Amino acid sequence: MKTPMDARDFARFLVALEAALDPASARDKTPVHRVYQKLRLNLSGIAGSAAFRAFALRALAQARSHSPGLSTVRIATSGALEGLEPSLLEPQLDGSADPAAGQPAGDDPPGAEGISLIASLLTLLLVFLGEALMLSLLRDTWPGADFEDRISLNWRKQ
Repeated sequence: MKTPMDARDFARFLVALEAALDPASARDKTPVHRVYQKLRLNLSGIAGSAAFRAFALRALAQARSHSPGLSTVRIATSGALEGLEPSLLEPQLDGSADPAAGQPAGDDPPGAEGISLIASLLTLLLVFLGEALMLSLLRDTWPGADFEDRISLNWRKQ
């Protein structure tokens, strides 16, 4: 059994997973942006863009309390991110890390405000959708990835 990750570690896991998938195909988008976009597209398809935007607005407000650098970021009507500085979405992930093992716990390095945003979004999804529906959404978004036993219900306490 794997140790459940907290929301920030799980966000790092998804970003590392996305970075490992096909970095050459998305040169103009960071892995954090691609994770956000994939979550946006899949959840908008299920619940609509207005519902996703509501999640994203709340997640951004929560993330700003931990990462003031996100103050310039806005959520468009479609739910897309606007006003991004590329440095906010480029966490320094250890390239030698196995995405399946996640990233080490601890503070995010400089430039990882995007991790904070993804972590806040994941926490809200877990709280409002529940573990089973969230896992289903993640499996649809990243087929073949191993999400079993990685989500911790303790995220709600963050």
